[in-house]
Amino acid sequence: MTDNFSWSTNIGRWIGVPVRIHLLLFLFIAIIFGLGSPKSISAFVNGTAMVTTIVLLASILLHELAHVFAINSLGGKVNSITFMPWGGNSDFSLPAPASAKAIVYLAGPFANFGVFLFGAAILLQTGGATFESFLLVVNPLDPHKFESNPESLIQIITWINFQLMLVNLIPCYPFDGAGVVRSWIASMNVDLPKFRVESAIKLIGNAVAFAFI
Repeated sequence: MTDNFSWSTNIGRWIGVPVRIHLLLFLFIAIIFGLGSPKSISAFVNGTAMVTTIVLLASILLHELAHVFAINSLGGKVNSITFMPWGGNSDFSLPAPASAKAIVYLAGPFANFGVFLFGAAILLQTGGATFESFLLVVNPLDPHKFESNPESLIQIITWINFQLMLVNLIPCYPFDGAGVVRSWIASMNVDLPKFRVESAIKLIGNAVAFAFI
């Protein structure tokens, strides 16, 4: 959720807010098509890559709209939005206390979590998935295949929103988790120098990365 116009292209103004798309999002979509099959054209034909891309873009839009709604609800102003593979980097001003900014950063992952819970409930109720399968859904390089049925579509929607929620909770730049940690530290000590806050976030991010490895 930071302002970053480098390597991005302008796609106009939405509700008066300048909106851009980062090059990484285009590259990520290309990877989706590449992972769908050894031959990208095959992935396009069977629909998996196309459906996954459409669901990803819709989920990213939902994620960022949740941020915008939270900012507007707290009396803030969105200056610009840049869509990224994990959501959006937004430049915004917020007159609310530092602790309230955590709500803004959590709004996006919370929206994705809501979609995940809804999809998971449907799949568990209909027998389309088991609880164990959701524990194994964390592999971003193993997307669900689209099989031209509602259950398959719900699986893709659930899987993608779980990924967006999980990634954005990582407490390091450029994910929303870093903003939550930054807001929490700032609310605990308003006089703390900025470089100390950023150093703490970097340390936490390194620890999380080491834990994943």
